Amino acid sequence: MEAAKSVSEEMAEIYLERNMQLQIPGWDFQGACLGLDIRRVVETGITPLINTGYRA
Repeated sequence: MEAAKSVSEEMAEIYLERNMQLQIPGWDFQGACLGLDIRRVVETGITPLINTGYRA
């Protein structure tokens, strides 16, 4: 779980803000990241990770 939190914190650096209406309990009730900022991606060199679940 700590590894997931660490990755989430790193990803938060490249987003514009958080949506507090979508709080994540496993992330100390921080809001979901909103607005990927390509400028921050270029500046930090952090590659965006997107994990989604899909079931057909």
